[in-house]
Amino acid sequence: MNSEFDALLCNQTWELVPPSHHLNAIGCRWIFKIKRKADGSIKRYKARLVAITDLGPLSFFLGIEAIRDTTGLFLTQCRYIADLLTKSKMDGVNPRINIGS
Repeated sequence: MNSEFDALLCNQTWELVPPSHHLNAIGCRWIFKIKRKADGSIKRYKARLVAITDLGPLSFFLGIEAIRDTTGLFLTQCRYIADLLTKSKMDGVNPRINIGS
């Protein structure tokens, strides 16, 4: 556990800061595992620090917006498409469909 903790500090993986009332704290816990050789004897002990976080209610994830109302959950990519059009400076362009030649 000490070597894992030292590696996290050395790699500047995270920074310990005082708690703040306007920020959500991310909890963490140590996970311990025993690595074994093929004959079943112990090869080494492993310790890993794992962050546990609650992301809150689902609203927008991987380009999909989730909208919940009294009838159910609706999934849409309208926001994702609007963001793409804005990034490509095409948000003011009118759509046009050509049917046939």
